[in-house]
Order: sequence, then C-alpha cells, then structure tokens
Amino acid sequence: MSIRLYRSVLVVITCLLCSTGFAGEQPYRFGLGKADITGEAAEVGMMGYSSTDQKTGGIHTRQWSRAFIIEDAATGKRLVYVNTDLGMIFQAVQQSVLRTLEKKYPGIYNENNVMLAATHTHSGPGGFSHYTIYDLSVLGFQEKTFNVIVDGIVRSIDQAHQHMQPGRLFYAKGDLTNASKNRSLLSHQRNPDIAGYLDGIDPEMTVLKFVDQQGEMAGVISWFPVHATSMTNNNHLISSDNKGYASYHWEHDISKKPGFIAAFAQTNAGNLSPNLNLRPGSGPTENEFANTKEIGLRQFNKAYELATGPTEEVTGRLDNRFQFVDFHGLTVRPDYTDGTPKTLCIAALGSSLAAGSTEDGPGPLGISESNNPLLSFLGGLLTGVPSKELKKCQAEKQILADTGNKKPFPWTPNVLPIQMFRIGQLAVLGAPAEFTVMSGVRIRRAVQAIVTPMGINHVIFNGYANAYSSYVTTREEYSVQEYEGGSTIFGPWTQAAYQQLFTDMASAMRDNRPVASTAQPPDLSCCLLNFQTGVVTDAPYIGTSFGDVLQQPEKIYHRGQTVTVAFVTGHPKNNLHTEETFLSVYYTSADPARDNPAIRVATDNDWETKYRWERVGISASKATISWDIPQDAKPGFYYISHGGDQKNVWGTISAFTGTTRKFEVVAD
Repeated sequence: MSIRLYRSVLVVITCLLCSTGFAGEQPYRFGLGKADITGEAAEVGMMGYSSTDQKTGGIHTRQWSRAFIIEDAATGKRLVYVNTDLGMIFQAVQQSVLRTLEKKYPGIYNENNVMLAATHTHSGPGGFSHYTIYDLSVLGFQEKTFNVIVDGIVRSIDQAHQHMQPGRLFYAKGDLTNASKNRSLLSHQRNPDIAGYLDGIDPEMTVLKFVDQQGEMAGVISWFPVHATSMTNNNHLISSDNKGYASYHWEHDISKKPGFIAAFAQTNAGNLSPNLNLRPGSGPTENEFANTKEIGLRQFNKAYELATGPTEEVTGRLDNRFQFVDFHGLTVRPDYTDGTPKTLCIAALGSSLAAGSTEDGPGPLGISESNNPLLSFLGGLLTGVPSKELKKCQAEKQILADTGNKKPFPWTPNVLPIQMFRIGQLAVLGAPAEFTVMSGVRIRRAVQAIVTPMGINHVIFNGYANAYSSYVTTREEYSVQEYEGGSTIFGPWTQAAYQQLFTDMASAMRDNRPVASTAQPPDLSCCLLNFQTGVVTDAPYIGTSFGDVLQQPEKIYHRGQTVTVAFVTGHPKNNLHTEETFLSVYYTSADPARDNPAIRVATDNDWETKYRWERVGISASKATISWDIPQDAKPGFYYISHGGDQKNVWGTISAFTGTTRKFEVVAD
C-alpha cells in the first residue's frame, strides 16, 4: 500500500470514528438514575383538580423520578436535572431534597446546581406541600406520600451519581402540532404579539440526547408544553398520564438498552390542554385511557424522530445561576410594564378559579367549610374583607381568597426560586409556576436576546420547577380573568416580574457576575395539619383470610381479552411497595404438565394492568386486578399473584400473598 493511499484510508477511518462518537475525548460526563416515587394508593386526595371526591383507589402506572447529572469533563462542574411524575414540585420537596443532598454530598449538590421539575400529572396522591391552599382538597399534609417522593428523588440522584460515564450530548428541536389545544383562546388572542402562535399553541419540542462511549443513546429529555390531564377527575387510579406513558413506551417497549431513561418534561403549558375536543376526557377519542396513550404516543413519536434524526452536538461550558426572590411587594421596572413602575400584590386567588378549567376539569366549587374539616378549622378562605389597596392592586380580579394575608403563615408561597442552567449552547430556565404560552414565549425571547452573543442559540423554558405558585399570565390575558388569570396570585404584573428577573439573571451570566437571593423561604415543617383518616385495623371478609381469591380467572383467554381477578386484601397505606408491586402476572409454560420456573411478565407499573382497591364495610378491603392480554403475548399458561399487607388490632403490619389458579392464553 502506498503512503498516499495509507494516509487516505487513515483519514476515512478517523472521520468515521469521530462521526459515530467513538473517538477522541468526551467533552462531558453524565449519569442517569430512576426511582419510584409512587405515593399512597388508597384514600388520599389526588393533586391537580382540587376535588375532594377524587381520592386514590389503586394504580394504573407508577410515578417515577428521572435524574440526569451532567459534568464538564474539563472543569468538574456539575448540573443536576430531575424530572418527576408529579403534579408539582412543591417548595417543601425542594427544601427536603436539598437538605438530604447537602448531607450526603457536601459541596457537590445544592440549590444552585439542582433543578427539580414535574410533569404535572393530575392523577397522583397529593398532600406533599407545606402551603395550605395546595393541601386543602386533600384534607392536609400526607407524610407517607411526602417521604416517598423526597426519598425517591434522592435515590434517583444517587443512581446517577454512582454511574457517571464519559459521553456526548446532542440536541434537536421541531414542531408537534397535534397533541395540544389552547383552552383559553379568548385570553390568548388579547396578546398583540401572537404572530406565529395564532392557533394558540406552542408547538416547539426540544430533545436533549445523552450518548455513551459506545455511541449508543443512554437517555433523553424531551421538553414540550401540554397539560397532563388526559385522565379526568373521575379517575381514582394513580397514573403518570400522557407524559408518563411516553416515557414508559420508550423505556419499556422501544429501547433495548439496559438503564435507558426517557424524561418528558414540561415547558409553558399553562393554557394548553391534551383534550383536543376541549372537554374533559375527550379528544382524540372519548376514552380517557386511550387518550392518555395516544397523546403520549404523539409526544414519543416526535421526540424519537428528533433524537434519531439530524442533531447538533452540544459543546461548551456549563454554568448556572439561582436565587430566591420575595415576590410580595417586588418592584417591576418601567421597561417591563406599561412605562411606569409597578409593585406586585399580596397573593390572592380569583373567583374564576372556583369554576376551574372546564376543558380539563371543573374547579373546587364543592369546597366549603361545611364539607372540609381543614378549611373549617382554619377559618375560611377570606381573611376579612379584602382591602381597597388589595382590590386595586389585583385590578380585574374578583378576590376569592387572600392567600398571602393568612396568619401565622401565608397559604401560598411568597419567596420563590428562579434558576438558569447553561449546557453549552443551550439555556434552561427553571420557573416555579404554570406559565401560559405567551408568558413563556416572551421570557424566552427576552433571554435569547441577551444570551445569543454568549453562543447560546436555544432557550428552553421549564415551568413547574423547584416550587409551585399557581399560574402566570400576560397582562393582557390577566385582564380577561379566565381560570389562569384568576390563579395568577401576585396580580397583573406577575409575568413582567418574571421577565425582569430572568433577563437580569441572564445578564449576570453573560457578564460572569453572581446573583444573590433577596430572601429565604420559611421552613413550615413544624406546623402541618392532616384531617385524612389513617388505617386503624384491617379485617378479612367473614370466612376468608388475607390473600384469598374472591374471583378466579376463566380457564381460557384469547390475546386482546382482559383477565379480571379479585383478592381479599389489606389497606395499601400499610406498605407502599416502593420499587416493588401490588400485582404480578406470571408465565409458566406452554405445557401444563411441565413445571417450569415462572417468569414475571407484568407488574402494577405496566400499561396493560390495573390494580383497584376498595373498602368493604368498616375494615375489610378488596383488590381487583385486571390484565389486558397483549396481542403479542406468548401462548401458554399464566397466573396472577397479589402481594399486600394487613394491620392487626395491635398495630402490627404483616405481609401476605395470594395466587390465582392458572389460565391459558391461546393464539387467535
């Protein structure tokens, strides 16, 4: 071989190695982790719809925390991004997670470089806030649910920390136009700057892909705005909703790589519904489970297309800024308002909140002192008559509850976190509320104008991050006082304040200046109330024992049919079965005469299963388990088992197991 030919071959091989990510130093190190954060699966109010009648009664899919740690290989600087299948990240969760991390990893993980975000599912157990208004429909603080959330988030970060590896990051963006609908179009159309958003949706999806040393995709984060309200307020099964299904489908059905993690995160989804017919549980079908799956699939399909298509490699340094800001009384400068300085109001909720979002679910009209012991104990929604000053400050809002005036502590947070990550040429803004389309777009545009000279060419706005403070609308949307405007607690100039804060933060990052917190949020863990009854004791049906089968399966089923069985059980609050399951579907063999080891093929996290719990009488419980047999199920013999826990009159909790007889699944 000639020297010239040898050199040509060497160049080609080198280029191929570089293009597949096998050669050269990896600019980043990353770690991925995932942990169970499913709360109490029975008799706990669900978070999102503010309905006292919507309590947990089983599990359709579990809730998960997905953690991503990125490290600059050159400097060792780290950023942590966590996406959770929760309705919100409440400030209490952030505070507790950070306290734990600072003890375990002193000087490594703290408020500055950890961003916690939520998918905003409305089908998870609530009661994990320290602020009264968000625990009201749940009848107070639920310690078990709170603890499993905090512990699970920390475990997911632990996993990511323990599995750091060299790798590369890539990103892509595109439009998804058939997975959301603006539920407050009249308000949206009041904005003068909606060119490009005339139909009311923000179609932009951004995907960040994590690629390991072998050139394989190890994980992905997809940001796209749509409410996780495909499941209605008539649902009582814990569900991670459409974004959770997108994650499940990619992790369970598509990726064959062990440990692959797919997070489907939120952006500015405040007025965007997945119910495409703008009725609860309607669109694209009239079945809430089918809608959850379909809207999730549409998000997955677009994210997969972006992740496996042309991408741009992320290069450059990591950076971050964080500050706590007291919003009560915050001054907004004239260049962010109508030309005159403005002051944010004492927090208050408007009467339009009570009607709810009719497109996703009615509001808490049934919440009153007569049927809510927590509200009665605390003395009602209003602290006297709202002052003239508060009415004037809140402008068009008809005040329903002056949450910022409550004593000894406000019912909604005043001190809130603002955060910004730089990941090479990407910026991620973490904001503690639900922002409407144009609220988020305006902030993105304003920040982009500042960071473009820094080499940042794409800004991602991540709502539902680090804390929760209801909604944020533009000034124009606020004037209409639809649901989102009534829930913008600090008044008409709230969005302008956030825009000011984020542009100031971006300027500080550009100029390599620090930012400082103006206040610290209070720790309210001392002063929590709970009026939700717990488990006194469990008792089986007369003549039965725990684990007995009340309903056996049929002898033969075809693929596509549903197997339904029932067991005598105990209360799910006795043991949350974290990282475990309340049900298992086992395959034994194609030949009933052969005694093969059973293989578990489904748990209570799988889409095809449903675990329903119901109280029978005073202290008895029934577990009903269903399994939709997949079309590709292996023909042969199966059985279903249920694992539960019962509490006796002395308070001792004991585990038990029940097992059905075998049944046969036959091919068509």
